[in-house]
Amino acid sequence: MAMAAHPPAGSYNKPRVPTDMREDYRPLAAAPELQQDWDDPQDKERSVTWPELFFDLFFVAAISNLSHLFDKRPDAPNAGRVVLYHALVFFLWSEYTTLKTRYRLRGLMFRVVGLGLQLGMLGLIIGSRADAKWSQLLAGGYACARACIAGSHIIIAWCIPRARKLSAMTATAALVLAAAPAWLALQRDAAYSTHVAIMGAVAAGEFLEPLLPMLAPQADIPLHVQHMSERLGQLVMLHLGEIVIGIAATPLEATVPQFVAVALAAALVWSLHLTYYHVEPDEHSHAYRQSRLRGLLYFYCHWLLAVALLLTGSSLRLLLGTYPSPRHVHVEPLAPFDTSLLLCVSYGFSLHMLAAIRGAHYFGLEPEHRAVRSVTRAGVKAWWVGWWVMLLLWPVPVYFLPLLIRDVNGLEAGGVFGSFGLSGWLGDGVSVTLLLSLLAGHSVLLTLSESLFAHMVTKTPLVGGMDAPEGPGREDEV
Repeated sequence: MAMAAHPPAGSYNKPRVPTDMREDYRPLAAAPELQQDWDDPQDKERSVTWPELFFDLFFVAAISNLSHLFDKRPDAPNAGRVVLYHALVFFLWSEYTTLKTRYRLRGLMFRVVGLGLQLGMLGLIIGSRADAKWSQLLAGGYACARACIAGSHIIIAWCIPRARKLSAMTATAALVLAAAPAWLALQRDAAYSTHVAIMGAVAAGEFLEPLLPMLAPQADIPLHVQHMSERLGQLVMLHLGEIVIGIAATPLEATVPQFVAVALAAALVWSLHLTYYHVEPDEHSHAYRQSRLRGLLYFYCHWLLAVALLLTGSSLRLLLGTYPSPRHVHVEPLAPFDTSLLLCVSYGFSLHMLAAIRGAHYFGLEPEHRAVRSVTRAGVKAWWVGWWVMLLLWPVPVYFLPLLIRDVNGLEAGGVFGSFGLSGWLGDGVSVTLLLSLLAGHSVLLTLSESLFAHMVTKTPLVGGMDAPEGPGREDEV
């Protein structure tokens, strides 16, 4: 007896019908389309596209290259050069992201334009390796990337009347920013100081370019809030991932103190990750939804946060590399004072930028009061004010931490630290273990404090059976 044929698992017992596959294939050329306008709802979620994720690979290569560039010479001039090159890469990334969130770019034609942008990014990355040897490649790569962005906007202005004015302004700005680097790429005998001055002026222009829509508000095209928020969150995750890679790639000497230091550094990164993703505002309370000024603050703070995370990862990697071999395990490693100061300043500045990002969403707003027992509106407001005070003041002591340790090291035995038997441990420099212990404890306490704040305001139950908050609302949002 023949067995009846069964449909494969997960299939539907529906007859096959002809399918319109025009949306499934990538044509040779297709006119760009507007993703949304001001009157269109943004309830539909926008997922990240494969071209965006592929472009992120070049950004990952850029931040990895800049991190190792700083490791070769961790001084103030080199840190300034790293910040300059990071600004060029970041604003190219943001320009591509805003292009994708405003317009639907289909067809192989735009993929070829994207290839030119990626090749320009690659030239910029390679050119940032040396002071003068590859400066022409850096300038030429940037000019190529900017020219590709200008070409995309020219096509958009030609095809979409609604976007004509904004795209024309953006294309003009891109060509102006590409002109000086293109000239610089053709100069073989240009001094390196000239290269730095021109690229610094270009970075300043990049910084001002997001303000262009304010010159003609009626010509502006809205950004997709959920898509931009997700992309900037992925940007932060890429920088945190670079820190994790730096910690994991640290040469280990199989000593317990170094393993402890690696664990402390990992706890520091873990806390930074929780602090950023602790609060995720919904679409209506997002900074991009409230005002143009709040949206710009939210965007610029992400660049500053990215720079701070990059320097935090580099300084952590440098400190972890100071641990001695097992033969000298009894010797407590002493970190260079400049590296310790850089770690504290970059970590503290990261926390202040995280507070500024929260401020772009919530500053000036009053949290929703929920009718829960023992929680009054005044109590919620007091917790709200206390939260802001904590976010602003909590990072301040970190900036001065190496200075305090350095001053303590100059005291005679039997001082404040000597009474705890730490005078011999501290020695004449900044102790790596002590510094990482204090920073990790500082970051974990901040994470616990924020969770306690969220619990007290929203009355989120700690264990099953406790009183849950009354009324609708997302318990993880404040």
